[in-house]
Amino acid sequence: MDNLSSDDTPPVSTMNLMDLPEDVLILILRELDFRSQYQLSQTCSYFERIMCYRGLVTRCDLSRSTMATAQSFKHHLFLQVAPSLQELILCGIPDLHKKNLLPVIGKLKHLKTIDVSYTNITIPDMVEAHRLCPTIKNMSLNFIFTRAAFIPEQMLLQAIRMLAKLENLSFVGSPENLVFSHLPLYLLSEAKNLKNVKLTAIDCDHSRYRLRDYRKVIHCQNLSIYLFDWFEKDGNTSYNYFVYDFMHVFKDLDDFEFIMIKRDASLKYCQFYASHIFRSFIEEHFAVGNRAKRNLHTCLEEFTLQRLRRNAMMMFFDKSRTTFDEAFFAKILVQIKEYFPQSTECPLNHLKDITTENVSCHITVTPPRQQAPGAASGAQPGPEPKRLRTGPPAYELKFDGIVKDKQSVKLNIQFMNIVNPITMSPANQFLSKTTFLALAGDANYSDGFFKVLLQGATVLTTLSIDTPTVNEYSERVAKALKFCKSLRNFKYVEKGIHYKAMMKGLSECAWLENIHLSNSCFLDLDARAHELADVALLVQKCYKLYSIYIQSNMLETTKKALMKKLNKAKQKFRKPYLNIDIDMTQAFNRYGPFSDDFNLNAFQYPHF
Repeated sequence: MDNLSSDDTPPVSTMNLMDLPEDVLILILRELDFRSQYQLSQTCSYFERIMCYRGLVTRCDLSRSTMATAQSFKHHLFLQVAPSLQELILCGIPDLHKKNLLPVIGKLKHLKTIDVSYTNITIPDMVEAHRLCPTIKNMSLNFIFTRAAFIPEQMLLQAIRMLAKLENLSFVGSPENLVFSHLPLYLLSEAKNLKNVKLTAIDCDHSRYRLRDYRKVIHCQNLSIYLFDWFEKDGNTSYNYFVYDFMHVFKDLDDFEFIMIKRDASLKYCQFYASHIFRSFIEEHFAVGNRAKRNLHTCLEEFTLQRLRRNAMMMFFDKSRTTFDEAFFAKILVQIKEYFPQSTECPLNHLKDITTENVSCHITVTPPRQQAPGAASGAQPGPEPKRLRTGPPAYELKFDGIVKDKQSVKLNIQFMNIVNPITMSPANQFLSKTTFLALAGDANYSDGFFKVLLQGATVLTTLSIDTPTVNEYSERVAKALKFCKSLRNFKYVEKGIHYKAMMKGLSECAWLENIHLSNSCFLDLDARAHELADVALLVQKCYKLYSIYIQSNMLETTKKALMKKLNKAKQKFRKPYLNIDIDMTQAFNRYGPFSDDFNLNAFQYPHF
């Protein structure tokens, strides 16, 4: 089966490549991703023959593309390079099951790293896979055993033996299983060679596994814990205790250096705790309070006594096994800076140049303080002249100073207290250099705002729009999307999305790859079926689409009918790689395998 459309063209000129010496061509082919390598192999047998050299292709990433299907395992190129693969990324592949993974694993003789997170693969499945491929040292997978709450002892022992052979491990699962229980500690009790352990806790519907109280040291060099969009349930005050109790499983807290961060729901304020060794590092790069003077015990208590809302990140480093040199701090800076882009408070029309090339910035736009009438002098106010009724003056976004002497820029704009209409001029140069744009907050966008934006954004690949109220911008946005042919990832959050207009507008954008829609208004398919009538057009017309996420507070019958329509279209148009997720809860900003494209200011899903 060919998953690639005839409109997909190779990323480089095949004629120019064929003129190169073979040794030079091999160097170039090594740098391409697997999708590009596959495309070239389909153009002529010459490229395919070179690609099949043993050792040329060592990394295969099938995620986030139209190759994200288990059927890609049957391609001739994959079968030829399988014995040389060292890294296999299968994150989010919708049709990945044990039955189609195990036959492939047996062919991978040198595999070191595998990512099967956000798939149907469970921990027992990976135990079987590891027996077939014992060279695997790095693993990322869902923290799922069975649907039942009770896990057989034999299954636990098999998992312990497998995990004991790993060097790097990433678990994705529910907070109940990853943080509120000691099950991860029990599973890693024999893992003596672990370097990095990452626990990513997201809102899942998995059962909570039962295990007796168990306290055991995790023998790892670095431990990272991520809590995504998680908060305490109403009336439950014990969750903080579970987090605090989990922190004290280490053999001696004084043996670890740490960084702990909490960010509130507005994505504007954060609490930053760190041990003494990070003091100067934090003060230099993040300009937060002088919390580094406090010791670890005090910070842990203070960190967990308050309610854990929104996102939290905890990182621990074993002092005896970690070298805190310049290279270490440089690596940490790159990792954390993506979570906290530079931020500034700017009055209207006075934005400063606050970003560097290819580094995202967080701009908070607030209206200028207006002087109270009569405050300028002590003179008695005279009679005011009659004034004509006029609307508030429009505010034009002017960010050209940001992109001066820069090739590209990522912008995350948080609007606060904006009542003036927001406009944008086609003459603005920053649009042509913006690759990522997130608009959030309560803003009054003018009628032509989105058309000007999307016509001028010629290199924009990711657009995220989040409006907290019922502003009914969805029709304007939907009509303007067709003007931006570089757009690949689109996220829209609003209370009351006009789905009929949105589906029509999205279906005109054949180049879209990742669509994320969140709506908090109640949606009854029986009463408003016309709004979702065109949802199947996305599957039919968007030939590069690999992910559709729709969130709405809908009925169970609505969800089933919607999934049925989408899956029918998925089968009809032969798109097994399409990841479809319908969420009928009110859990906004829910995290999945591809939502990290839209969340530069949140703690993104961590990869090795």
